[in-house]
Amino acid sequence: MNIYKNQAPMKLTLYTLFLFIFSHSYSTAQVSLSMPFLNAKKGEIAEMSIKLKTRDTLAGLQFSLNWDPSVLTFKSVKDFALSGLDNEKISTLQANLGKISTAWFSPDNGTSIKDSLVIFKVQFLVEKTQDTAVIVRFSSSPTIARAYAAPDARAIALNLQNGSITTKTSALGEISDPTNSLRLAQNEPNPVINAVNIPFEILEMDTVFLQIFDLSGKK
Repeated sequence: MNIYKNQAPMKLTLYTLFLFIFSHSYSTAQVSLSMPFLNAKKGEIAEMSIKLKTRDTLAGLQFSLNWDPSVLTFKSVKDFALSGLDNEKISTLQANLGKISTAWFSPDNGTSIKDSLVIFKVQFLVEKTQDTAVIVRFSSSPTIARAYAAPDARAIALNLQNGSITTKTSALGEISDPTNSLRLAQNEPNPVINAVNIPFEILEMDTVFLQIFDLSGKK
């Protein structure tokens, strides 16, 4: 796989752009959702933080989380930080299949987020050790990943940064949070054909690294 750094995203063709605009009316605002990279041993509880980052007022937010249920067992969701978001807004009907989802709408006609906020934490029990990291990914299965801007509930572009849990380790802890120093944009093309362009932005002076995993979780 070839990776080209510091390149601007390729321009969409007029035809594709027309279809995009026709399908959805999107706000120019942007919302980022991210999860950290964790270490955890078999039998331990790994706590995955869901971080929301935006400077805009939100009317709503919905998304799903997917993972490999043979390695991780869902235990609970805790520490809700958005008004109106609680366990009743979390669907766990498919948790045994490695899927949970949430759909939240602001009870106050719009909720302002000051830069970034951990909106809740998901706890997983590590069932076994394996050589590859387990990816916990944002997805649209079963609930479509989408955010809405207040006051007119226009759809906002979502920047999704998946997390992972490395089980082959001797210590529990967080490796890094990619939103602290490094911001990745959507890869192009998506899905990948022969080569891929991954635009990124380094937000501050720091040492950063990029890890790429395939769908099986292999680096």
